[in-house]
Amino acid sequence: MRNMRSIGIELAPWEQKGLLHFHNVRPSAFVLEMHLVMMHKLIRQFKPGVVIIDPISNLITIGRPPEVQSVLTRIIDFMKMDGITALFTSLLAGGSIEETAVGVSSLMDTWIMLRDIETNGERNRGSISSNLAGWLTRTRCASSC
Repeated sequence: MRNMRSIGIELAPWEQKGLLHFHNVRPSAFVLEMHLVMMHKLIRQFKPGVVIIDPISNLITIGRPPEVQSVLTRIIDFMKMDGITALFTSLLAGGSIEETAVGVSSLMDTWIMLRDIETNGERNRGSISSNLAGWLTRTRCASSC
């Protein structure tokens, strides 16, 4: 919260009112299954409308990709069944929108990838968003300096 306050966003009042909850834990603190159990427990207790998990790619440090994908699939299904909006971040080391370290982009309704785009020696920041729900996939790329 301190970092957000430094840019003029005050989160403490929302937390004090019970409308915002942070749960910070390092991936190495527990095995994958325990992270899943803890997320289920916290979601049931707090009953949020939105859950943010930042970054899901850190789970690779404690499990093999198929195990991480299985845990994330279960938490995504759990939240979708309860009508909870989920925002996951993932740190990528290159690759394309279809290739993620944890392989869950196809489970998301929308996937947004932020990246640096270098063309003709000029570097721009860009975002690519894809609507992955259903069969129709729309991809849009926008860049800014």
